[in-house]
Amino acid sequence: MQRLQVSRTSFLNNQREELETIISAFSIDDFNNNAPLSGEFLLGYYCQRQWMREESAKKRGELQSQTKQI
Repeated sequence: MQRLQVSRTSFLNNQREELETIISAFSIDDFNNNAPLSGEFLLGYYCQRQWMREESAKKRGELQSQTKQI
């Protein structure tokens, strides 16, 4: 995390803000609940992870193509 603070400060800040937004959407009882997660939650979670990976790959591809043009 220290390396990110030095090299990618804005990225780290964005990640922290996003995490805080997600955490604030839950009630305190949700953190203490040990009930199994529903299938809908798990499906949504994995769909969102896949979307984030694809977006990240697109951005890396754009950065690589921009770098090659220079």
